[in-house]
Amino acid sequence: RVNTGWKEALSEAKRQGILFIPAIELNTLSGHLIGLGLTSYIPSWLPIEETVEKIHQQGGLAVAVHPFDIKGDGTRKDCFKADAIEVFNSLNLDRFSNGIIKRKLNGIEKPKVVGSDAHTLDQIGNAVNIIDADSLAGILKKIKKGSVSHRTSYTPTLSIKRWTPL
Repeated sequence: RVNTGWKEALSEAKRQGILFIPAIELNTLSGHLIGLGLTSYIPSWLPIEETVEKIHQQGGLAVAVHPFDIKGDGTRKDCFKADAIEVFNSLNLDRFSNGIIKRKLNGIEKPKVVGSDAHTLDQIGNAVNIIDADSLAGILKKIKKGSVSHRTSYTPTLSIKRWTPL
């Protein structure tokens, strides 16, 4: 089953002159994982190792997102089973979650990315991966090599207040 939203997003990305990266945020038995560069659907609630394998079978990369978030949605120590680890998430407003992963990675060579975790248009771009590539394959290759720089800021409280139902 192909994600039908991808077709619409790809069409709009082409219209806007933007490179589209087909991806899914998945719930694994260990926590959240994003598959980048996918070609088809991957089911949730599988063991993390199986999910990573299915991502690799499609030529994609597995990214452990918000691994130590205080809600407990992250993969915690299983984040090291992914190809790359999100080291800053702009919605981790507690600031501890981002600090924990940086401490856990101290001295460990692992590709690092950041994420806005945007749920509204005004949350897009609070965390940006800067990658010198102009194709999906080039981007995935640079991430895997760890050739990524970052620009980060936390999501403004007002944006979260507007997004969060009361």
